[in-house]
Amino acid sequence: MIAASDEPSSPDSGVADSAHQLPDPEVVRDAYDELVVHVGGSMSEPPQVGRTERLFASRAFRRLWIAQFIASLGDWVGFAAIAVLAARIGTQSPGAAVAVVLSVRLLPGFFLGPLGGVVADRLDRRKVMVFANVGRGMVFAFLPFVDNLLTLVLASFALELLTLLWSPAKEATVPNLVPTEYLPRANSLGLIAAYGTFPLGSLVFA
Repeated sequence: MIAASDEPSSPDSGVADSAHQLPDPEVVRDAYDELVVHVGGSMSEPPQVGRTERLFASRAFRRLWIAQFIASLGDWVGFAAIAVLAARIGTQSPGAAVAVVLSVRLLPGFFLGPLGGVVADRLDRRKVMVFANVGRGMVFAFLPFVDNLLTLVLASFALELLTLLWSPAKEATVPNLVPTEYLPRANSLGLIAAYGTFPLGSLVFA
């Protein structure tokens, strides 16, 4: 006959036995990591966000893009206004007047194009862009008071000179604001702001 032990059982013995039956925390974590990877990515990686959303999440890039959008919209409105104003001033030969004024806008690009890049490299690009946009705004505000073709030609020439300052400064600023792998998308957004505003500018002018 086996004698019963007089030693009372410890109240923690049941807890200890149950603890021995729990799975290893490391095993649980590994299994969870494997499940997360299987479902759609590592725990350490955030959900994928589109590059466009990431670019506009940058306050500096967003402000630059908005400034370009507004400036481009103003350029297209001004382009149409100058053409109409040239036709109105050149009453004897409106077609020739329009051709002269618009041709003047091409000349600075041929002869002074590299100058804008030099200025953008040597001066504060932000100040260059602000100066160019403010200057273009002042020229556009002056257009309603133009009453002769020569003044309109000079205004058109000044607009193109200021654009030659704005564009290189803007293009040189973008790589400093976005990662290299985002540059193609940033450039595409820049093209949208530059040329996608043409229909909107036509509506505003109309």
